[in-house]
Amino acid sequence: MKILYILLSFVYILSIEIEFNDKIQDFIEYTKKYNKEYPTKEEFQKRYQIWKQNFYKIESTNKNPLITPLSYLKISPVLKFKIPTVSYRVNKFTDLTKEEFSSKYLTFSDESIKDLPIKTSHELGIDDIKEEEIPENFDWEFDRGIITKIKDQGSCGACFAFATVGIVQSQYLKNYGENISFSEQQIIDCDELSYGCGGGNFKKTFTYLKNNGLMKEEDYPYIMKQGNCYFNESKALTKVKNFAFLPKDEEEMKKYLYRNGPIVAGMNANILAFYDKGIIEPLEFENCSDKINHAVLIVGYGVDKESGKKYWRIKNSMGQDWGEDGYFKLLRGEGICKINTYVAMAEIQKLK
Repeated sequence: MKILYILLSFVYILSIEIEFNDKIQDFIEYTKKYNKEYPTKEEFQKRYQIWKQNFYKIESTNKNPLITPLSYLKISPVLKFKIPTVSYRVNKFTDLTKEEFSSKYLTFSDESIKDLPIKTSHELGIDDIKEEEIPENFDWEFDRGIITKIKDQGSCGACFAFATVGIVQSQYLKNYGENISFSEQQIIDCDELSYGCGGGNFKKTFTYLKNNGLMKEEDYPYIMKQGNCYFNESKALTKVKNFAFLPKDEEEMKKYLYRNGPIVAGMNANILAFYDKGIIEPLEFENCSDKINHAVLIVGYGVDKESGKKYWRIKNSMGQDWGEDGYFKLLRGEGICKINTYVAMAEIQKLK
């Protein structure tokens, strides 16, 4: 019996090795799909191993329900099976480690941002809004047509610039009826308070845009790296007039968004690397840590019909081939991934 067990174990190990080796063709197809090029055989092998580990992790996570502590749901400290409402997929980031993804794409900095004043509900003009007056589901893009194009920051860690420009574009379209793509590159090159592709935050970029104004993308195109500043004030179309933090209460965030437009937020985005679709929440694939490392634009909110879960609908800056056509959903109301820590509004003015 013991010999039989050893033989069966050996066959099992061999079958796993064969299965792993069989993935090399899938990896080659992956490199073709995403135009991946590795300079050496050693680098190719390294990326293959990373890709393979991520592949099986994604596959396993999508197939298996997870055990979730009900204490998280504030019911009781027992365990219960639950079916996740989110799925993951192989994408352009699957050949990266978690650390590489974070250091390359997630560069939001909380440097000097903590002293930004938080406006009260009264100061924001939303204290008169009653909960029953707000729809259960609302989205500035779906319901009001405030749709701006999905952008891709690429290998430049400038999420802070994309989130800031995102709110400016939304406000410009909402207030003036013109759907103009504004320049992230100007902020990367010219905002001396930030670090170009090395990181920054929306307090710094709002300050820069309040003092200088913003040009169109076609006049200052994106090059995915920091260059010399060639800002032309005569071509600036808009300025930030006012900006401030919103309360950390997600119901207050919802009220402000509903009345005034999309808002920007910092979050921990490690969990976003292989996101496919659905509502992200903790204990699925990877937990969100406490470190806030990414800036995004919240454009709407809703309640999932099947699960009853509340969510934010959020625009990312990783291209239209990522997530739900460039967007993702995040569980709302629990401070998931620190989404309610640094949340800001901005008002703009037209210059010409």
